[in-house]
Amino acid sequence: MHVQFSPIISRVRAISLCCLALVELLWTVLLCVALFCQWGTLYRSERSLMFVMLVTHTLGAIMLLVLLILPFRLWLDAARIMFLLVVHLGTAIAWAYWYPRFECFTQNPDQDGVCRVIIAYVLIASWFLPVLLLVYESGLAAIIWRRRISIEEKSTNGVDEEASMGQAPTSHPETKPVGEAIPESIAYARRTSNLDHFSNVSGNSRHSRSTKKSSIGEETIQTSPAVAARLMKPLSAFHF
Repeated sequence: MHVQFSPIISRVRAISLCCLALVELLWTVLLCVALFCQWGTLYRSERSLMFVMLVTHTLGAIMLLVLLILPFRLWLDAARIMFLLVVHLGTAIAWAYWYPRFECFTQNPDQDGVCRVIIAYVLIASWFLPVLLLVYESGLAAIIWRRRISIEEKSTNGVDEEASMGQAPTSHPETKPVGEAIPESIAYARRTSNLDHFSNVSGNSRHSRSTKKSSIGEETIQTSPAVAARLMKPLSAFHF
């Protein structure tokens, strides 16, 4: 995913890459001039190493111009600049290692002095571009560090906001939000009261049914003597 950066960062990046590419091109031209002028006075080892440096700076200039055209992607830029830094540091260390053994193939003291001055200038200038690449890489590292800190701060603030929004209000303890769990003691008390109410209702219903049965039994007891007296009454002569 492409990340948008501020215009200031993009402008600073473009200026830095232009300066680095310009230094690369300038250094390539100077190496070409040195090789052309001192080709006969340099030994094979010096010529080979200067040719390797020439190829390295040429490819570095092309790569920096390509980076200038491509969109700014932080990690890709850091990886490419790190590759250039390693290559330039390798050539500079190799030149510094072989510098005490370099000799100029000439019998003229003036040409010998010029040859040695050129070798010394190449040694000094070979460290200039790696320092610039290291400064640019440090700037990219600072941008990565600041972005990581800002992302962590945003995530921390988001978690705090979610926690504050999910916390129940404490100013009105009697009001409970919808869906809040009822405490176990309150639920037990409610169940106990419901059972007592149900037992009272059932007891009243059984009592009412028993009183109805007793009243019906009393009515039957009261009406049974009348029925018996009626049955014991003698028949009239009409029936005979």
